[in-house]
Amino acid sequence: MIPHSGGGTARRSPRGRLLALAVATAMAGGLVTASVPGQAQVSAPVTAVGNAGGPAAGPEARPWPKCKYGRKKGTDRCRTKKRRANKGDNGDKGQEGEKGDDGSKGDKGDDGEKGDDGEKGDDGPKGDKGDPGDKGDDGEKGDDGPKGDKGDPGDKGDPGDAGEPGDKGDKGDKGDTGAKGDPGDKGPAGDRGERGEPGPRGETGAQGPPGPSSAIDAALLGGVEFLAFTPGGATRAVIHDPRAANPWIDLAQVLPARLGEVVGVALTPVGATLSVTVLGSRRQIARAACTVVPAPGTGGTPAWPGNCTAFAVLTPPW
Repeated sequence: MIPHSGGGTARRSPRGRLLALAVATAMAGGLVTASVPGQAQVSAPVTAVGNAGGPAAGPEARPWPKCKYGRKKGTDRCRTKKRRANKGDNGDKGQEGEKGDDGSKGDKGDDGEKGDDGEKGDDGPKGDKGDPGDKGDDGEKGDDGPKGDKGDPGDKGDPGDAGEPGDKGDKGDKGDTGAKGDPGDKGPAGDRGERGEPGPRGETGAQGPPGPSSAIDAALLGGVEFLAFTPGGATRAVIHDPRAANPWIDLAQVLPARLGEVVGVALTPVGATLSVTVLGSRRQIARAACTVVPAPGTGGTPAWPGNCTAFAVLTPPW
């Protein structure tokens, strides 16, 4: 074997290995001797070996059959299986050779058998509506169907236009008198007539009841002027106190009902109180005392009219 430049042992090609095997076989059979230093070489006839391990082809070569796995050692019998050689140590990896040219494209293979049909796919979205086709020719008229039921009467139509007036008819007989109609609206008043002469004086009538009477009075107490007023026509009397938020105080809720219509009032200052005397239309007299100092609603004095005592009736017995 020839040492490889990379430090290992170069591998022989298949042809070189066959030649080396043939030489080794010939040496084992004594046909070839190797030269040994210090010994005389012995020459022996050498038989040329072909590529298949047999004798080389030629005019004098013996016709050996071609063997697939070579021949057995020292015989012309073919081996029945590949001889197993002792595996040597792996040599160093050789340098990577250059990539060879691409081979020519092979012929197209035969078409394979048709595969089984796949499962049906989902329906696709509905396509757009196509354009309407041309109208077909009218068919022949069919036989008349049976008469249908009578339909409901339609709505009343609008009144038609007035016709031309007809000829005047003959005068008819006089009809019966109709019922009396409702009275008409009242007409406008007539013009005022002239003033007539005065009539005779009538007799004097009885005296009527007394009409409503009003009264007023005033009094000065503690530098404050008080007023009392009866409007008449009611059981009512009012006091005016300028110090109060509502200066007019109505005493109707504390007056006796039997007084009737209040027709008179009088004020009299007495110490810190104001005496209020009233006269009724039924000839009844009543009096009450109202505390006005301190001012009603302050200093412990109740507000109007709670600062007044009840009215006491003072009517004389005759």
